[in-house]
Amino acid sequence: MAYSASSKNLRSDPQLIARLRDGDTNAFNLLVSMFGGVLIGHASRIVGSVDSAREVVQDVFLEVWRTHEHIEPHWDITAYLYGLTRRRAVDVARSEKATSQREYRWVTEVVETSSNEVSDVEEDARIRASLWNALSELSPRCREVFMLVWDYHLPYAVIAQQLGIAEPTVRGHMSRAMQHLTDILGGETKEDFEE
Repeated sequence: MAYSASSKNLRSDPQLIARLRDGDTNAFNLLVSMFGGVLIGHASRIVGSVDSAREVVQDVFLEVWRTHEHIEPHWDITAYLYGLTRRRAVDVARSEKATSQREYRWVTEVVETSSNEVSDVEEDARIRASLWNALSELSPRCREVFMLVWDYHLPYAVIAQQLGIAEPTVRGHMSRAMQHLTDILGGETKEDFEE
């Protein structure tokens, strides 16, 4: 059966949902093509990034496929997909905010710990020079991402948009910068602040 149905027709089509439940890949592909774009839009309003929203929706459809045998034909598939997307997007947004706060706290702690151990101005200058030397060893893009997080407290989604790169790339740059600074400056590791 060919479908050129709107999402409203899909919502109330128990035959299509039954086919999905039975593992019909054509029914699954139809759901992806009908709902993928609108779910990305829905998720991007929550997570603030199209790249993260795409990851969220991909996770949602993977979950739908993994659990397709539990879907009941009388379900409102539209509400089901939107609910899964919303929950996953909220989880991602919370996680990214917490990660950003932990990283900022880590940087602040390393600098403050180093500064608190300083007994004179020369030692303070030496520590700051070590920090800037460590930062200068990073690639220009990695250093730029780090400074946008550290100096301006910008979320990854905003940095990705400003720099024209994907949000996972921002995360990668920040992770490399944090690891490099930990290796050079010592002190607490990022994991110590995740508890």
